[in-house]
Amino acid sequence: MLQIPHSTYKRRPPSDILTPGSQKWVTRDAPLKVAKWKSKEEFARLTGRADLLDTLAQLSQSATSKDLQAREMFKKRAKAKYLTNGFLMAMIDLDSPLKKGYVNSLYCSQELKQDGDKITTKYCKNRWCMVCNRIRIAKNINGYVPQLDTLTDPQFLTLTIPNVPRGDLRPALRGMVNAWTAIYKKLHRQSQKIKIKLRGIRKLECTYNAEQDTYHPHFHFIVEHKAVAETIMLHWLNIFPNASPAAQKISPANSNSIKELFKYFTKIVTKGSVYIPAMDQIFQAIRGFRVYQPFGIQAVNDEPDDLEAITLEENFESLAWWHWNGRDWKNKETGELLSGYNDTTLADKLFENLIS
Repeated sequence: MLQIPHSTYKRRPPSDILTPGSQKWVTRDAPLKVAKWKSKEEFARLTGRADLLDTLAQLSQSATSKDLQAREMFKKRAKAKYLTNGFLMAMIDLDSPLKKGYVNSLYCSQELKQDGDKITTKYCKNRWCMVCNRIRIAKNINGYVPQLDTLTDPQFLTLTIPNVPRGDLRPALRGMVNAWTAIYKKLHRQSQKIKIKLRGIRKLECTYNAEQDTYHPHFHFIVEHKAVAETIMLHWLNIFPNASPAAQKISPANSNSIKELFKYFTKIVTKGSVYIPAMDQIFQAIRGFRVYQPFGIQAVNDEPDDLEAITLEENFESLAWWHWNGRDWKNKETGELLSGYNDTTLADKLFENLIS
């Protein structure tokens, strides 16, 4: 049956054009008369509006494309929630100081509210939540990349210190942050004298070395001018004489490396496994520290917003609720699944390699 998309006539449609209504198609002048069209030809013959067929087909394709994009986005989000919930159960069993936060993340985007064509939900906003991190990544890329693309001679700078054991991780992070603050203040004073503006962004990352059972905290920067990057590195090595000069890296930044900067602050998966106690230690240690610190450019608020809606092509006249059923969101009234995510093979294989 020929269907006219909802968005075709949002205001006053001509009297001979059909408008959709709850799976029935009615004319504007005769709202109680149900009209179903078996083909485009029948539509053209009975309405005398063959000229609309191409327009309607184009609009229908556009609507379909929009729906597919939304469904693909929800499929990725469903995968992120499925993965997060899978390893969170093991994190909760640790009885960590972060246990309450881990439990809270189980309910992140648990229920979606659809009002018309808008979907909203509540987010946990925790750093271990893959659902919230996907939103953060998108916001950071959209907010920072256009600014960083304006830098002249952008450089990708990596600063490291020797790996540390579990108990020394938080003090090491504090020392690194304090060191960068001191370096920045010194360079800022110098830049004012020579009228050079410091511009860029600093990112804190930490990974886990399972073989040595140690932690590798480090900074990544995008900075303007190679000379600035080299100066920062020299100051860093003066503060941390035990740091290997060969481990500090400077290379020209491009659009790919700039986007790569915003992907994660710690790798949840290490060589095919999730080391639960190590991840908990990293999340405890990094608590209270800023992952991103821009300088000379505008800061971006990357927190997920409960009021920020996702727009769908499908429009519900009344409220609709979608509830998480373990791998997808299910419409409470119709039983329809929102994303269609069902291939959990890789995720389930990963859950077999949770190391506690």
